[in-house]
Amino acid sequence: MGLGTADITPEGQVYIAGNTSPIAAKGVDFPLEAKACVIASGDTKAVFITLDTLKYPVELYEEARAAIEKETGIPGENIMITSSHTHSGPHYSTYDGELTGVMVNAVKDALKDLEPCRLGAAKTEVTGLSHNRRLLVDGEVWNDWMVQMSQPWNFYPSAGSLDPELTLIAAITEEGNIKTVLWNYACHANSGNTGNLSADYPGRVQAYLSEKLGKEIKTLYMTGPSGDVNPSNGTESMGNKLGDAIISCLRDLTYIEDTEMKIENEVFEIPGREDPVFNEEEIAEKWPDQLEGYRSSFESTKKYGSKGSVCYLNAVSFGKTAVIVSNPGELFSSLSLDIKNGSPFAYTLVTEQTNGALGYLPTVKDFELKGYETWFGEHSNLSKQAGEKIAETSVKMTEKLYGTKE
Repeated sequence: MGLGTADITPEGQVYIAGNTSPIAAKGVDFPLEAKACVIASGDTKAVFITLDTLKYPVELYEEARAAIEKETGIPGENIMITSSHTHSGPHYSTYDGELTGVMVNAVKDALKDLEPCRLGAAKTEVTGLSHNRRLLVDGEVWNDWMVQMSQPWNFYPSAGSLDPELTLIAAITEEGNIKTVLWNYACHANSGNTGNLSADYPGRVQAYLSEKLGKEIKTLYMTGPSGDVNPSNGTESMGNKLGDAIISCLRDLTYIEDTEMKIENEVFEIPGREDPVFNEEEIAEKWPDQLEGYRSSFESTKKYGSKGSVCYLNAVSFGKTAVIVSNPGELFSSLSLDIKNGSPFAYTLVTEQTNGALGYLPTVKDFELKGYETWFGEHSNLSKQAGEKIAETSVKMTEKLYGTKE
């Protein structure tokens, strides 16, 4: 296993993209990074890249994986690129295409850094840090920020599920040192609102682990499906509690004795929305300040961005113990649970915002309940069947990787 990293915190005047309107960053809380982990098993190599960006679209993923394949010989279908979805980062266009070169160099550094490691998996529940942000108000969904003026968000029943599981795969050197940790937790990375650039709670987790373990450690946050899940705590509280959970997991690893690594891929087209309509009445009632913004988003998306998208899914298994399954959308939590429940592996990391950024992917039922994530526009323009299609395909991939149950 090898690791390569790069600081991608922009210098100069930078605008934070994860708000309804871009705001000028005042400073830096936790640096933004690109990290590449290469895991080799025999002649097979898998590349896991994490970017501290709000998102990273399909076309740039395609460009990056082609460049990495050309420079390293690692097949493009063996490459996962995951955005942390930090809401305290700049728009990807800030980098003017430079991230492809950054990622190529990080993978090259990881290849130079390859050394024998044991892989171990662990999981635990971390509760009290997140909540389903879709609330049932008189039989219809309102998001938590839409109701807080009249009642606290937790006054209302939740309209969706929650996955409190933290799952990780750790690489341990022959000397017994922690090389890195790939960890998976399902919650939007918008726990900070300081006006500074920040890797959000995943950045705090990395800093906290380095403090507690007494040496710098680089961790790869595999963004969990959280299209409808928000943090209930601030960055420091979340980072510290998740860091403690990771430390506990590291003491109780299930080592993966079967070193065979296998990779599956599925690529298919997801059609655009079946009935793109402008939800004017609902938006005017629930989020009036954004009505004209959504009108503009609806019109431009219907004209230029409603034709559907290619969807890249991949899954990497480690023996019959653990599997990492990726998808490029913001899946709702219930779909993530469907994948985990359907997977035959004891440890299943479901990661989103990977190999693209397809926007919110609610369930068909959630579309019926309405709400912000279902409004047709820049952030939600694909078929209502897309979420279930991805979940079902993901389960089939895990079953194929696992093979016949013992």
